[in-house]
Amino acid sequence: SGGVMIENNFFIFAIGCALSFFVVEICKRFFIKIGFVHVPEKSKWNNRPDNSVIALGGGVAVILSFCLVIFFLRNYISYFYFILLGVIISFLLGYIDDIVNISPGLRLILQICLSIYVLIFIGYIKGLPIIFAIAISGFGVVGFLNSLNMMDNMDGALSGTFMLTASGYACLGYLTNNY
Repeated sequence: SGGVMIENNFFIFAIGCALSFFVVEICKRFFIKIGFVHVPEKSKWNNRPDNSVIALGGGVAVILSFCLVIFFLRNYISYFYFILLGVIISFLLGYIDDIVNISPGLRLILQICLSIYVLIFIGYIKGLPIIFAIAISGFGVVGFLNSLNMMDNMDGALSGTFMLTASGYACLGYLTNNY
């Protein structure tokens, strides 16, 4: 019944949140231990009383959390391997961009290719004329990738914002029976 489905979805969501919290904390401690950190300068924007460092690698924590949750749900998701491959490709694109600084034009082309992959193998918005559904979905994937990449550089803003965005998409998918 509908109540059982809501309870199951809430349970999965709660497990995913808890798992993400622990993975992010483990990654944070690991990156601080190996010195993969940013030391912020004192300024009017940074008035921390201690000279604390900020662990880098938030994208690694997010990708690990997401892949673990998706892995645990693999029996419930018919297109599990397509999602996993898309997430790994997206992560690698961002990681390589951080290392070799891919030009914005090439990065956009690669993101559009990834968007096409998502549309073909995972799906697009339902309930709209097909041309609008594909255009909006593709634009959404590219925009989402760019926003995640930009937030990954903002001192830990990625994890919380990703969680809120993913929760919003999950609720929207549930409310529209598009899951």
